[in-house]
Amino acid sequence: MPMAANALLRLRAAPCGHGDDQLALTRDNAFWQFSIRVYAAPGVADECLAVQERYGIDVNALLFCAWIARARQIELTPQDIEALDAVVASWHERVVKPLRSVRRTMKDLPDGEIAALRTRVKGVELDAEQIEQAMLFAHAEQRLAAEGRTAISAAARANLERYLRAHGYRGQSSSDWPLDRLLEAVTALSAQS
Repeated sequence: MPMAANALLRLRAAPCGHGDDQLALTRDNAFWQFSIRVYAAPGVADECLAVQERYGIDVNALLFCAWIARARQIELTPQDIEALDAVVASWHERVVKPLRSVRRTMKDLPDGEIAALRTRVKGVELDAEQIEQAMLFAHAEQRLAAEGRTAISAAARANLERYLRAHGYRGQSSSDWPLDRLLEAVTALSAQS
């Protein structure tokens, strides 16, 4: 790994409010593995991307809300939601979103070499998202290590709804709920374990 990329894997934890703590990032972690499995479930990717477009949310943070419910049975508070957003806000805005924008810009360009470049950009974008997830995982290890007591499905629903509401979701009824497939995937994954 190039030295500059290696330096990115050690980040200041100041957004968490604890001064000069260092977070060593583990890219291939339980949260990443959960995300791969859940995101591949039928309909989940489409739901997540639709919510991303509609509310401007960060899909990695959304998946984190589901993962922390499944892995630790934790129901996040509004302050927890603010903290997890703060952990990744700069990285997401300065790295992930620009890479996504570049990839989308190249989508309709037909040239074979441009398509090959777009594929490489997509790979870099995925690497950036994996680093973002590693940041969230490190935050969970450092700040949310205790086990909760809320049932997984209830914690997942509460966390996802709290995250969406923090970003503008105002659904009033169950028919307005945009993440049925994600909740089903989390529940199914929990039943397999």
